[in-house]
Amino acid sequence: MPGTPNAVLSKAKPAALTSSPDKPAAQPRREARAWLAGARRHGRAWFVAAGVADVVAAAGTVLGCWNIATLIVVGIGSAHRGGLSAAVVGVVLGALIAALAAVAAGRLAEAGAVRVETAVRDELIEALLLRDADEEPVTPSGAATAVMDQLPQVGAYFRGYARATLATLTVPVVILAAVFPASWVVGLLLLLSLPIIPINMAVTGLGASEVSRRQLSQIGELSAQVLERLQAASTLRALGAIEQQRRVVERAARELARRTVAVLRIAFLASTALEWVSTFAIGVVAMYTGATLLGYVYAAPLPVHIAPRAAVFVLLLAPEFFLPLRRFAAAYHQGQEAIAAAEVLGSLTRTRQVAEPVRCSTWTATPPRVELRGVSLRYRTRPSPTLSGVTLSVPSGSVFGVAGASGSGKSTLLRIAGGWLAPTEGTVRLDARSPDEGGRALLIAQRPYLFPGTLAENLALGQPGLSPSEMWEAIARAQLTSVVRRLPEGLETVLGERGWGVSAGEAQRISIARAFLSDATFLIVDEPTAHLDADTERRLLEPLRELLRGRTALVASHSDAVLGLTDYVVTVEDGHLHD
Repeated sequence: MPGTPNAVLSKAKPAALTSSPDKPAAQPRREARAWLAGARRHGRAWFVAAGVADVVAAAGTVLGCWNIATLIVVGIGSAHRGGLSAAVVGVVLGALIAALAAVAAGRLAEAGAVRVETAVRDELIEALLLRDADEEPVTPSGAATAVMDQLPQVGAYFRGYARATLATLTVPVVILAAVFPASWVVGLLLLLSLPIIPINMAVTGLGASEVSRRQLSQIGELSAQVLERLQAASTLRALGAIEQQRRVVERAARELARRTVAVLRIAFLASTALEWVSTFAIGVVAMYTGATLLGYVYAAPLPVHIAPRAAVFVLLLAPEFFLPLRRFAAAYHQGQEAIAAAEVLGSLTRTRQVAEPVRCSTWTATPPRVELRGVSLRYRTRPSPTLSGVTLSVPSGSVFGVAGASGSGKSTLLRIAGGWLAPTEGTVRLDARSPDEGGRALLIAQRPYLFPGTLAENLALGQPGLSPSEMWEAIARAQLTSVVRRLPEGLETVLGERGWGVSAGEAQRISIARAFLSDATFLIVDEPTAHLDADTERRLLEPLRELLRGRTALVASHSDAVLGLTDYVVTVEDGHLHD
């Protein structure tokens, strides 16, 4: 008996963390990079400004190094020291420019990353809340992992790795532009050492992406196991299985630690290899400049002399040349983690196009006429379109039924008509306006969401000032009176998270009661009796008929009794509409 929970508690990875098995391994990575590039647009101006600030900081460093070289050469080896004060001013000015520009670059990159993270969070939460019933469901642990663990990695990517990448492409160019006039040989040595860096990163990064992906998957699996066992704690305690399940979670935690160490090992390897390359290159530069100053260089193509100031200058700049590359290596694991996270976030936010949020939710005074013309929608994760070439006209005040098998596209059609999904092709019009211009429909969903709060607060969403008598009337029409009277505090009973639980059928009827309290003239009704027994469905038919009367409505259902309330029934089959 203690082992029974193993058959109930899932050990599978959350759906949001799995990729399609028929996809090549490289394809998710390419899509993840494309998704990150698209997310960059939310903070592009800030990232460009940060890049400019990094270039200014590099220019300040060049100015400071030149004046430090002047101080060393003039102050030690020259009898004419009239330029020392100007050199001191140059050192201070260069240091100030470099410091202020570096601080500005960090803050600009942070501001851009915050904007990206905020925009992606909005897209992610909207995608999770409005996820279509035909799509693969996302487990609570998968959604929590995406929001709490993977989303911050995207922010870290833009404030760390992306900035380091841009600095790696620009700052060495500024340094080389200053080094070549002083010594073309040193400039050439630095330039020749540059390709070794990306080659090293590519070699050490061959397995980094897969290791990061495995670590991310393990994070999701551990989150799922902890959440499931917390939810089933009372059952586990009753079965005496607490200790056994603790060991299951402990093994998952150890596996996560092992995979995290593997990610860090690759990051440290990349950093160590880069340190070795940069140190070797700086040593070669130092040996060349020292030998040239001492007159030991006699190779024909190479200059036999270098000015002391130029020698000190290039020696000071050589470490600065490799500094952005060191930062890039230090942030390299952030890039790999962000790519792994983007594979998950991209699958959640890019599988469909989400309509822009409604700027106002006013309802038209009369029921609207609904027109769908040539509407198609294709999910990127599916080979065939969910809807294809759907054309439908619903006259004002008419109730259209939508029939079809599960997964045929009924829920997708309803959400497009209501304005929650933007079609890939075609147009949607409410009285010749788009749904965004005229207000979206009121949705009675298969799985309505109950917010943490009292039943009264859930019924009166968006309608403050409703009296208890109005609420009780809507409750009676939704066949909920006996249910509410059983609740500990009636209308003041707290529902939702950490509150009183209701069944799926009761939640649907609460959603119907909301509709009775609303003055919405356009309704989207998705399987209103899916979770009800035959007797409750029969008693709810007449209230539903009353609810639909005088409104424009689209009603999807498998029930012939519910479809009998409609004026006309269309059938969705494999994404196509049939009369």
